[in-house]
Amino acid sequence: MQFCNSAGLDVQSEIVIFNIIPINSFTVRVVLRNSEAFTGLEAGIVLIAFIVVAAVFSYVVLGAGFSTTQKSESVVHSALEETSNSLSLANTIIAKADTPDLRIKYIELCFETTGGGSGIDTSMITYEISTLRFHERLLPGDSRIVHSWVQSNNNDILLEGGEIVKVRMNIADLGIIAGDKMSITATPASGHGVTIVRDIPVLKSNKYCELL
Repeated sequence: MQFCNSAGLDVQSEIVIFNIIPINSFTVRVVLRNSEAFTGLEAGIVLIAFIVVAAVFSYVVLGAGFSTTQKSESVVHSALEETSNSLSLANTIIAKADTPDLRIKYIELCFETTGGGSGIDTSMITYEISTLRFHERLLPGDSRIVHSWVQSNNNDILLEGGEIVKVRMNIADLGIIAGDKMSITATPASGHGVTIVRDIPVLKSNKYCELL
């Protein structure tokens, strides 16, 4: 296209015509709807992830709770078993000294069980004898320990309610003499043991002596 200015000169100009695509309200609504749909999808994914994490966390917490409960029940059961199986001295302790230097040759004492538990295996009791001069441990099976039944309801080796077992300890080799303070501890494999402390009085050869 040509134009003339006021000076009479021809001026040639190029006019660029842009094509403008009209945007109506429908187009805007579609864009908005698509945006809203995408935002809702994101929110849904986040919600699902949150639910999954919460479910996993709940499972872990519940598992820990069940484990703790089982351990507590086991501890309570063990404590009850320990309490119900307890050794107790059933009679006085008898000692005999018939060696030339009046050392104790053997002692005899009786045990019973208290609490009405499942019983104590007499073959698995560990004995410990000590004075100020020594400490001796007599393990199960030691030949110096001899068990016999004063009262038994059956022929097994379990010490149960209403039964009394006598224990003879041949301890001449330990050299326990008058004036010693002797401690005897009997510890079963399961259950509570018992400790007895006695002062050794003046001993007479081939005579029995009651340790009070």
